[in-house]
Amino acid sequence: MRSTITQATPQNIERSIKTGEVEIIDVRTHSEFIQEHIEGAKNLDISSPIFDLNVWTLQKHKVLALYCRSGERSQVAAERLEKMGYARIVHLYGGLISWKMAQLPLVK
Repeated sequence: MRSTITQATPQNIERSIKTGEVEIIDVRTHSEFIQEHIEGAKNLDISSPIFDLNVWTLQKHKVLALYCRSGERSQVAAERLEKMGYARIVHLYGGLISWKMAQLPLVK
């Protein structure tokens, strides 16, 4: 099976957000999310026992852009979503660490 997960730079994700092309998903814990997050992000905690149930609130026709702090949890989440039938997945390579290094804005 060919992967449907695209690795993206912070700049690519930011452009997609501005054009409204993606639904941005933060897969960190709620406490991490409220400290800081990308504007417009929806928080779906990958470590939550109801993560898979919450995923069904997402629209399969939309491009889903996933991130976490470093990119590890969001890569796992992207692979889970792919197995659940989501075909348009973008992964923020390097997570919020790379977002901050690119000096892009966060909601605090």
